[in-house]
Amino acid sequence: MRAARADQLYPAFVLAPGVRSAPRSEALGLRWMDVDFDEGHVDIRRQLVRVGRELHHGPVKTNAGKRSLPLLGIVREALEVQRRGQEIMREQAGEHWTDTGLVFTTRSGLHIEPRNLARSFTRIVKSVNLRPDPSTRPEAHRCLAAQETGRRAT
Repeated sequence: MRAARADQLYPAFVLAPGVRSAPRSEALGLRWMDVDFDEGHVDIRRQLVRVGRELHHGPVKTNAGKRSLPLLGIVREALEVQRRGQEIMREQAGEHWTDTGLVFTTRSGLHIEPRNLARSFTRIVKSVNLRPDPSTRPEAHRCLAAQETGRRAT
């Protein structure tokens, strides 16, 4: 994860391992109203998915997909950095900012294309010669964390 720290999407990379099964869609569907810094949890309720040529922001597919994750350590830090960074982007965009309420946005406040998140992560993984390719194997997040700590992925 050290290699990803400089990337604008670093907070999404930190959050993604905790949002099992479809991390890109759920991380990119996260709204600020679903992040409770005071109570210390993130509610996973929505996702951003591509249907044909259009992106749709809607509820997760099943009731089992709705869940709360603890907001601890590195995840809390990353989301606090994201919040401050988004405030700066909002100021810089001025009247061109679109308030979507999403945690992860472009510089103008719009949603991030899920493929772009995967591309960024793949680029970072390749830059530090890690394998397997995270865009094709969801368990690669565990491999990345294990390699960084010197442990074996489980």
